[in-house]
Amino acid sequence: MRQKIVVELQPYIFIFLTFIQFFISASFLPWYSPKSAIIHKNLTSVWAISGIDVFVKRYFQRSFPKRLMAITFVNGIYHTNEEWQLVAAQIREIFSYEVHPFYNPSSGQWMQDAARAGYELLIRPSELATSKDLAVHLRHVLSELVPNGRILHIAHSGGAILTYLAAKYHLTDDEKERIDVITFGGGRSITRKYFKGRVVNYYSNNDPLLYIDSRAARLLKEASLNQSFCLINENKHNTSFFFVQPQKNSSIEDHSLEGPTYRTALHIEAQAFKDRLLGMILEEARRQHWARVLRKTCANLTGMHHFWEHPAKTIAINIHQLCKQSSKITGWSGFFCGNKYMSVKN
Repeated sequence: MRQKIVVELQPYIFIFLTFIQFFISASFLPWYSPKSAIIHKNLTSVWAISGIDVFVKRYFQRSFPKRLMAITFVNGIYHTNEEWQLVAAQIREIFSYEVHPFYNPSSGQWMQDAARAGYELLIRPSELATSKDLAVHLRHVLSELVPNGRILHIAHSGGAILTYLAAKYHLTDDEKERIDVITFGGGRSITRKYFKGRVVNYYSNNDPLLYIDSRAARLLKEASLNQSFCLINENKHNTSFFFVQPQKNSSIEDHSLEGPTYRTALHIEAQAFKDRLLGMILEEARRQHWARVLRKTCANLTGMHHFWEHPAKTIAINIHQLCKQSSKITGWSGFFCGNKYMSVKN
């Protein structure tokens, strides 16, 4: 008896499922349409007005309990703890985003810090505890992100040396795949040999660290010094170098991350970060859209994966089957099948 009832109800169940599938398809397909460009433009406008923190917290916090991107920062030599915190706060203000700073400790003496950095790079690079700690710091931040989340790592001066050592000796390949790196006046320029994502090195044209990093000094000879920002691509590892026109004409001030030369570059990178994060948010929203989640859930519950997973391809077939099932129920085959003369079964 129960089996007979199920057989009789099957056409009605099919009609109901087709209606739900059509509704889900209509809700989901706009994410794939050309209108996504308009959505991107509108969200960018919202971003410019309200700021990234408000945008993410108010609109996406409940949807994405884990973050998509994070910013880390490691300072150069000769920075007190207070100065390090001030630089981190400056980066946070420019990017309008939370920063996870890592402190590269200072002895309080400029020459002593410089000698220590050179010794660490040349004599015992793999044993340096600070680079190990930086790797642990980056690993911890990665663990707080979604599985495909990314870090934007900012390194200044001697902090670039620590970043290089952490990548070469302590970070795994999978971890390095998820880290983008920007250096400013790096004591060691970084290439995509160690980090496979986006890697950019900024050097002021009068930066004293150009006397230390031979690769950057060689590329500077190819740069046009009359441009505010001159991009030179390092072909061996496909890495970008920007040579920046100094604004203070002072090697010390133009090397400083707090100075106007590198602050301008920070603003450029902040905009690039917002654009990238916005793209990731849109992609994650598309992937986690309620219609997609509901459709996948229905597919798993019913076992009808083709029915639920390919709406654009199956909607015409489903409507045709719906017409056939309706014809069987009502006997009005012509009415549902589009025939000129409707036939009614007695």
